[in-house]
Amino acid sequence: MIVDRAALVKKVSFPREILALANVGASVVYFAIQLSVLCLFLLVLGHAPAWGFLWILPISFLAVYLLTASVAVVMSAVTVYLRDMKHLMEVLLQLWFWLSPVVYSYQNTIEQRLHDHGLTWLYFANPITLIIITFQRVFYVKTAVLSTVAPHPVLHILPTWTMSSFFYLNLTLLGLMAALFLIAISIFGRLEGNFESEL
Repeated sequence: MIVDRAALVKKVSFPREILALANVGASVVYFAIQLSVLCLFLLVLGHAPAWGFLWILPISFLAVYLLTASVAVVMSAVTVYLRDMKHLMEVLLQLWFWLSPVVYSYQNTIEQRLHDHGLTWLYFANPITLIIITFQRVFYVKTAVLSTVAPHPVLHILPTWTMSSFFYLNLTLLGLMAALFLIAISIFGRLEGNFESEL
């Protein structure tokens, strides 16, 4: 982000964090469009979200926004000094994707295995895990479904946490992400002093 706009950074004095935050803002617009398509799709299918949990989504969304903004701000500064970090981040984001419950269910697939090895806390140290599970809880509604494979067992796909559990966990995560964002801004401030010479 900073490297791609090197000419602007060297010529004009402005808060350079804006370049990273503008990219995150553009992603928010894309997310809003995709969410609108999802809502339209759900409407056509006659599938309603879990209305009681819907009010928790803004907290969860704000947490993911602050997480994304923190990573973007730090990485935009680091890539000025280490240009290859851009390629490393692509690999790390792929790994992060597979460490999150996006294409598999947490409860039915790995919860018991993690619990048996005492690794549940490590899995939830990934901040995006709670956010994904919250969105799934709101839009999937059901925490358990019948398998389409005989003998059709019940599959527990989402945690059966209470609404207050989701709320307090997301609120705690939001506080941690706010602190992370302040740290990211501080790191950016320390690194931006030599941008002109590095660019």
